[in-house]
Amino acid sequence: MRFSLLDRFQGALVGAGLGHGAGFRTLMENWSGAGELSARREEPWILEAVIPLSLFHHEDWGRLGQAVTEQLEPTHPHLLGSAQALAFTFHLILTERFSPVDLWTRLPAILNPPGWWETLLTCQTASLEATLTHLRALGLSPGDRVTALGLYCFLCTPNHPPLALGRARQTGEQSEVTVTLTGALGGAYNGGLSLPGWYLETNLPLKRAAANLLAHWAGVYHLPCREVYPKLGVSAPGLMRPGSG
Repeated sequence: MRFSLLDRFQGALVGAGLGHGAGFRTLMENWSGAGELSARREEPWILEAVIPLSLFHHEDWGRLGQAVTEQLEPTHPHLLGSAQALAFTFHLILTERFSPVDLWTRLPAILNPPGWWETLLTCQTASLEATLTHLRALGLSPGDRVTALGLYCFLCTPNHPPLALGRARQTGEQSEVTVTLTGALGGAYNGGLSLPGWYLETNLPLKRAAANLLAHWAGVYHLPCREVYPKLGVSAPGLMRPGSG
């Protein structure tokens, strides 16, 4: 494992905050701790909800896909393809099975790819300007557009989040959501330490939200106990064993 799950969770949430910062922090403050959340319902901002859902259900694609469907289908069924593609990318990253080549080949075998998928595939080595032109010709909805661009920016330089984020900021309309998705993907893949140090230091609420989310995933439901036991260890269920003394 290149990075701990805590580092990946913190990277994803703090990276997401680089885009729609205030709105994303509010989203995480409303996290219920049971896999449910109250997200901003407008398009494309509702896609930000895919990030914490993908972290919480990352180890089980069936459960993750269902959670994303339940979040999007009632109000934005046309965005399901984009949301599922985004969630599946997080799933591969957090289960240590991600590579750009694997994503291109495995996603169509797991789910019906969104309409922009083939276009994005042909734009792997294209410039941002050319990619914007190709996607604009498809007449995409705002949510489909920011998801395609978020994945494009991340996949161009998956090992270098600052470059990916700089590219995302140049995508034009609603670029803050594109930056949110790009930052979350890059932070999850490269860990929190890959993000600007000053931003990590000034976003303690999102780092705490990541620790709480990981604790809920691991089965620590009563978080006040963390104040009594500040060095509380968190791992996947069934992995921790008592010491010998």
